[in-house]
Amino acid sequence: MRWLGAAVGLAVLARCVDQRGEPAEIKWDRDACEGCAMVISERNYAAQVRGPNGAMHLFDDVGCAARWLGQQRWGAEPSVRVWVALDAGWVDARTARFLTGQTSPMGYGFAALDERQPGLTFSEVQQRAAAARGNRP
Repeated sequence: MRWLGAAVGLAVLARCVDQRGEPAEIKWDRDACEGCAMVISERNYAAQVRGPNGAMHLFDDVGCAARWLGQQRWGAEPSVRVWVALDAGWVDARTARFLTGQTSPMGYGFAALDERQPGLTFSEVQQRAAAARGNRP
């Protein structure tokens, strides 16, 4: 029976650690946001972060990801990857641009745009998310 517990633990760990360096597959309407614990359901606002140890962190709102990442001591390390959802799939948040004034799940109001579009940079999104108050994590 002891091996069964270890096998289950390894399966959970494998889901959280992505060895390939690619975005994780989100289980929509089941996975929870690391920042606010809400269920991730709106595909146009989701984000994910792969930390320096390979652990995946999922978010329901780009603002949750930006603010949470700024609170991590390793958040600025070059090995950290950040993706945001776009119609075509996942794109690198650091090259994407962001539209403001949207109705996002936690009210940060950011939506990702193609890098060729005018808009805020991810660094600017992080600054605005860090300054946000209210019901946000």
